[in-house]
Amino acid sequence: QLIVEDAPLGKVFDALARMVELEALSQMRACITLSMTACVQEDDPVKESEADPLFAECRKNAAQLGLTAAWSTPILSSQGRRLGVFTVLHAPEETPGKEDRRLVAIAVNTAAVAIERKHAEEAVRASEAQLRLVTDHASVFLVQCDREHRYKFVNRGYAERFGFEPQSLIGKHVREILGPRAYDAIRPHMEEVLKGHRVEFERELHYQNGPTRWMHSVYIPEYENGGGVVGFVGVINDVTLRKQSEMELMHARDRALEASRAKDDFLAALSHE
Repeated sequence: QLIVEDAPLGKVFDALARMVELEALSQMRACITLSMTACVQEDDPVKESEADPLFAECRKNAAQLGLTAAWSTPILSSQGRRLGVFTVLHAPEETPGKEDRRLVAIAVNTAAVAIERKHAEEAVRASEAQLRLVTDHASVFLVQCDREHRYKFVNRGYAERFGFEPQSLIGKHVREILGPRAYDAIRPHMEEVLKGHRVEFERELHYQNGPTRWMHSVYIPEYENGGGVVGFVGVINDVTLRKQSEMELMHARDRALEASRAKDDFLAALSHE
């Protein structure tokens, strides 16, 4: 239950130790320690545990109670990698029985599940942090939307364009952020990508809270495991400066052509005179 509730490993270990002490070692004078130092080069689990200063302190205190014998079991991952050690300190004259060993084995397996789950969660968090670092510093706007046109992910650049933090946009409808005019302009493209087609377009968008901008967008469908489209990912680039430059060049060309025609007309008029 504690593992499912994502309780801290220390709390899980305490519960496992209490369970073994109450159900397996109730007839023995013993104490339990779990070490996660996992020095894989050590073949002796007891030595491995001793590398943990907390274990050394525990063993020192246990020795004062006459618990000088150690029974250690390595905690192994599903791939056989050493994760730690489950150690029972007990009196030398007392030996764990068959039922004790069975319950300790259950506790060791449970500890392995808890440790692996925690490692997996930490790996996911690290991966998410790395992805966020990359996307937040990307030179383009990145969005992920579901079939209802609600945000599932946005990078920082996109959120800040509209005056928000990225997390505050999650679950909001695109129309709410862009405004009805800009949303109506891109809605046909969103509907097309949700049919499973890659979409690329450039549009001048009139945002409700900001200036009009030219945006180049690429929408890529997102598929679920069964193959159906569940949303899309958008890569969006503000090309307003490029568009302005193109328009200025076009206007300059038109002015040049107009001047050239005026010159030709003037010269033609002179030749008739």
